[in-house]
Amino acid sequence: MSVVGLDVGSQSCYIAVARAGGIETIANEFSDRCTPSVISFGSKNRTIGVAAKNQQITHANNTVSNFKRFHGRAFNDPFIQKEKENLSYDLVPLKNGGVGIKVMYMGEEHLFSVEQITAMLLTKLKETAENSLKKPVTDCVISANEKKVDQPPEAKKPKIKVVNVELPIEANLVWQLGKDLLNMYIETEGKMIMQDKLEKERNDAKNAVEEYVYEFRDKLCGPYEKFICEQDHQNFLRLLTETEDWLYEEGEDQAKQAYVDKLEELMKIGTPVKVRFQEAEERPKMFEELGQRLQHYAKIAADFRNKDEKYNHIDESEMKKVEKSVNEVMEWMNNVMNAQAKKSLDQDPVVRAQEIKTKIKELNNTCEPVVTQPKPKIESPKLERTPNGPNIDKKEEDLEDKNNFGAEPPHQNGECYPNEKNSVNMDLD
Repeated sequence: MSVVGLDVGSQSCYIAVARAGGIETIANEFSDRCTPSVISFGSKNRTIGVAAKNQQITHANNTVSNFKRFHGRAFNDPFIQKEKENLSYDLVPLKNGGVGIKVMYMGEEHLFSVEQITAMLLTKLKETAENSLKKPVTDCVISANEKKVDQPPEAKKPKIKVVNVELPIEANLVWQLGKDLLNMYIETEGKMIMQDKLEKERNDAKNAVEEYVYEFRDKLCGPYEKFICEQDHQNFLRLLTETEDWLYEEGEDQAKQAYVDKLEELMKIGTPVKVRFQEAEERPKMFEELGQRLQHYAKIAADFRNKDEKYNHIDESEMKKVEKSVNEVMEWMNNVMNAQAKKSLDQDPVVRAQEIKTKIKELNNTCEPVVTQPKPKIESPKLERTPNGPNIDKKEEDLEDKNNFGAEPPHQNGECYPNEKNSVNMDLD
């Protein structure tokens, strides 16, 4: 589990995550680890962070920044009265005497409290953290220290006597938001989040059309040129140019569905061209792979017919299945290759790379289990075993008997020459 920390400052914010024994600072959608504490309100949606900061010059009246210092202050606070003269946006009093911020949002005047503005910034930081972590963030630590700038520092503090007094704890603090007010803030924020999401989807749909126009127009004059006939080529280029003009005129501010429909119209013509190009790239590779597999299995079948000992353990009926599959797939490949050779590049292919890939899989599923059958193991003769292991003594006795076969029988005592009949004459004193 990762611990998320938010450092909310008056000018900018940072998001840090404690994980893997270290602290990692998270980058936002602009690959920047520093997110400006700025919220800008527009006619369609609101922007927060880097995008909002870019609106400070063109939409200064509706771009809120440096609002953190207004927390916990009443509108009639001298500090507020002094600061509001230097702001590009309007500070107004709320019904409870707090500080409110007045902006134009979606063509209407809206009044937000400082707490609501801060909640908008925290929502953005939470979203950035979730996009980085790829999971929801439900708990975090927030650092929001505020330095008091309205009180001059004292030259020298006098010594005072400190007395410790136990104070009672109040459950209902006066500065807490009421339940009804808090629920209203939550509901309002939810509506704005939904509006931001819808506007983002609308802009994404518009950008998708624009990207498709630029990308396809370049490729029609490059790699895709051979895969569309001349008449369709000219008509499609004309349609792309008309679509580009529409985007910057009538289509500048259309609903999301209008951009979706426009993209589908373009893709209806462009997708077949793209597919022909991709198939022309992938199809030869797939044919080459299929040809290699056919040669491999055909060679094994030939070796089997030539009594190669590597395959003599395979049943002949099984090998016939391999030969049948090889012949059928080879015939199919020759037929589709001949048919494809008659087609021009600007025509749809006879066979797709995925179909060839499927044939390779079918061929392997039929042949591979047969040709990879292991040879049966030949068991070696077992030695006679005694309770404590092999009968080594008996083996040694048998070996000794073999070595003594045909040798002279052992001599008896006193019989030095048992086969000699003549006695030996000895002189006795």
